[in-house]
Amino acid sequence: MHSFAARALPWKSPLGAARKSDSLATAEVISNVERKSLSIFRQSSTVFAAQVLMLVAGVLSNFIVARLGGPDGKGYIYSLQLFSSSALIFVNFGIGPAAVYHFRRADGLTLREITASLLWPSLLLGWVPLATLAVLRRAPLACFHSSLWDGALIAFAAVPALTLVWNLSYLYLAKNEIGGYNLLRAAQTFLFAPLLLGLLVAHVTQLRLLVTAWIVSAWAPALLAMLPLARAGGVWSLPSRESIRHAFAFAWRSHLGAVVQYLQYRIDVVLILCFLPLRDLGIYSLAIGLTGLLWYVPLSVSQVLLPHVAGSDEADADRITSAFCRASVTSTAVLSLLLAVMSTLVIPWLLPAFRPAVLLIWILLPGTVVASIFQVLASDLNGRGRPLKTLFPGCAALMLSVAGCSFAIPRFGMIGAAAVTSLAYLLNASLYVHRFCRSRSVSVRCLLLLQTHDLLWYRKLLLAWGRG
Repeated sequence: MHSFAARALPWKSPLGAARKSDSLATAEVISNVERKSLSIFRQSSTVFAAQVLMLVAGVLSNFIVARLGGPDGKGYIYSLQLFSSSALIFVNFGIGPAAVYHFRRADGLTLREITASLLWPSLLLGWVPLATLAVLRRAPLACFHSSLWDGALIAFAAVPALTLVWNLSYLYLAKNEIGGYNLLRAAQTFLFAPLLLGLLVAHVTQLRLLVTAWIVSAWAPALLAMLPLARAGGVWSLPSRESIRHAFAFAWRSHLGAVVQYLQYRIDVVLILCFLPLRDLGIYSLAIGLTGLLWYVPLSVSQVLLPHVAGSDEADADRITSAFCRASVTSTAVLSLLLAVMSTLVIPWLLPAFRPAVLLIWILLPGTVVASIFQVLASDLNGRGRPLKTLFPGCAALMLSVAGCSFAIPRFGMIGAAAVTSLAYLLNASLYVHRFCRSRSVSVRCLLLLQTHDLLWYRKLLLAWGRG
């Protein structure tokens, strides 16, 4: 391009032509980065709003279930949710992120092939927990014939639908159709709440009808999701060997990191349940529930960051990820201070029995803030096609959580669990930062600390978003 400019304009030096070309290229890159940044900002704001609405609907559903079913009914519905959500984490197998990566990288797979590779594996994998439990219950083992596993059978019957909806939502994410993505992710919660309201108005308190409402809220979105699949042709065709090979070659590597991270999020609760009385678990669950609200911002960013990184070159991806990582850390840190102050004032007044949760919140907050780092960087690594790099930090943090909590909880109780959990998040984040900055021309300061020009950039994004 430079030599052509020199030949076409002989009165200008080749160096001058090169500089002009470089400046135009730089302006083009900056414009492209700003365009993608604005898109991420808009989409993550929409995802955040949808998550807040899901939270409101979820709180309403919990209240109505407790009102209609009492403690026993509430516990049974919670067990269904716990079994099904845990199974979903394991059987979705990372097929959704794989679809985003291959769609945005234009790897030669058609939309029909990607759709088919989402549908059929999701349904087949979704039936695995139910089939496995059905086989185990035929064995002469008393532990699989308790009422607990009766509930697990019902919960696992919903897993195929949940898996399909979960993975299909990524197809909308890949196509930048955030409305469809939010609708599928929120569909069960939004449907369950009005069904419960109907039962409340009708004064129906039978547990079987509460369970039926939960099953319907799980399967109805999956059946409706089949309509766009049918239009795309994925329902009527089987996935090709090439599309399956591409999907699973990426998916299993992404899935390993996601499962390990999920285990790290939950292992402290499991060990508290093993070592401490139920009262302590209730107090600790309030603390982690409140601090977990701080992740709404980084999770909203990470969900929409994946397709944009997958569709960008390395330089653009570095700029975009660094900017939104700084923004996520800063916003989470500010919100954590507000949460700490409000919890210190409100919990002793409104929930005096939960007063010990205040100290737990203060201990958990440093780790909760830095956890926003690896939530954003994990999405970046998946978007670059390097999902296996998310495995080591999560494994190291999980091992610290298991060993540390096993030692600290019997000796120091809930405080020990909170301290070890916060340290494990710090370890996880530091390993992510080390790996990210070592392989790219991005400094730790640039990745984590807000800079002066960021304020102007955020203002520009807000103005553009307002005009949009």
